[in-house]
Amino acid sequence: MQIICCIMNTDSLPFTYQNNESEREMTYHTADLQRFALKYSLTLKEAMTLPALFGKVAKEFNMATRQLISDATYNKELGDYLASVSRTVAAKI
Repeated sequence: MQIICCIMNTDSLPFTYQNNESEREMTYHTADLQRFALKYSLTLKEAMTLPALFGKVAKEFNMATRQLISDATYNKELGDYLASVSRTVAAKI
């Protein structure tokens, strides 16, 4: 799985990725992604994979990205799984 992520030098949009979501929509997800990353103790490199990971999974399951982030943050099994995927992907990039 190829994930394209980078850190930008703005406070409003620290993540960018290849997806159909607009930058404005991603801005709304930033706090949610930060909450997830902190809860699951992800490193910065691991957290960088989250926008693409959540975007891809949400698209696969035809659900809103924000809902998936919320579900993963508060559902331990789902959160643990997605955090482990994030760690695996980060180790390969």
